[in-house]
Amino acid sequence: MTTSAPLYGWYGDDFTGATDTLAVLAQAGLRSMLFMGVPGAEALAAAGPLDAVGIAGAARAMPPEAMRAEMSAVGRFFDKLAPPVLHYKVCSTFDSAPHVGNIACGIQTLHPFVSNRWVP
Repeated sequence: MTTSAPLYGWYGDDFTGATDTLAVLAQAGLRSMLFMGVPGAEALAAAGPLDAVGIAGAARAMPPEAMRAEMSAVGRFFDKLAPPVLHYKVCSTFDSAPHVGNIACGIQTLHPFVSNRWVP
């Protein structure tokens, strides 16, 4: 599959979830790369053509203010990359609290950067 832009982007709110997504995509035959933070243009170019691009984050352990800062940068990155699908991979135990790892805060922060306004 050769495309100029990845078909799939994801942000994992912890390293384990981000690598789980990477494994599933790689098993499906998609050329996938997981970055430890928002990659710069040079790192992205060095990865070569990709079908899927992921970012391993730490939002699960962050207060809302820190989540908004990290995930806004993630949103801007994916907005420029423009994958048709942007997946917010939350912790498999669905941990969320008002003061740390707040899933609603993550969704609200990423939502403005998604071209398809429908959020499952």
